[in-house]
Amino acid sequence: MDQFLIALRSFPQDISSLDIPDLSNINLDDFNENLFNIIQETDSASARHSILQVAALLPPQPKWSDITLQWATEQDSTSATTDPIVKYAGSALAQDIFPSDRWLEALEDDSHPHVSLKRILVTWSGLKFDVSQHGCWNSY
Repeated sequence: MDQFLIALRSFPQDISSLDIPDLSNINLDDFNENLFNIIQETDSASARHSILQVAALLPPQPKWSDITLQWATEQDSTSATTDPIVKYAGSALAQDIFPSDRWLEALEDDSHPHVSLKRILVTWSGLKFDVSQHGCWNSY
């Protein structure tokens, strides 16, 4: 796992080039904490993109909400590397792990197209329409 975390610090655009450890053989809480520490040390768009690709391989956790929301508001393109993060965030919203009110409020800034944010919200509504509808009613 240490080798992977060292390689991850190069913040590749696509993590498939890295040798991802077998997640069934490691302590996921420790791994998640290591990822979170990296993003705290190096807070940049490329770091968020790389780290969130890895976080998307793990069960969603509330501590990733703000970082994922920041990624979603700055990521205005679609690619194979954004798809897992979009699905991860949509799943976290559907499971009420990420607070929907903050995500819906982010749409109010109309100075950006919010491509990824909109894709996440569509994923959320596709997974749990009733939860997304309730979130919208509560926010608006």
